[in-house]
Amino acid sequence: MYGELTDKKTIDKVRQAFDNYESNCFEILLYRKNRSPVWFYMQVAPIRNENDRVVLFLCTFKDITLFKQPIEDETTKVIFATFLLRLENLLNLSLNKRRRLL
Repeated sequence: MYGELTDKKTIDKVRQAFDNYESNCFEILLYRKNRSPVWFYMQVAPIRNENDRVVLFLCTFKDITLFKQPIEDETTKVIFATFLLRLENLLNLSLNKRRRLL
C-alpha cells in the first residue's frame, strides 16, 4: 500500500512498467495494514503466451528495510548511546595522552 512517504516518481515508474509491458525493478517504500513502513526491492516482469501477448505480470518483493534504515527501538538507542559515550571517552583519553607527550 502506498503512503505519505512513498516516492511519487517511483510510483509513476511502476505504473509505466505495467502500462508498457516492461520488465523493471524498483526500491519502493510501502506500508503494511497497520501503517508501518517497509522498504521493498520490487521486480516486475510481463509473462507472455505463445502468441507473444502479455497475459499476466510476475511481481516479486524482497523486504530490504534493514538495509535502508537503522532499526530504532529502545535497545538499539541505548546500545548506540553507549557506543558514542565509549567513543568519546576513547577520543578524550587519546587527546589527553597526546597533550602529555607534548
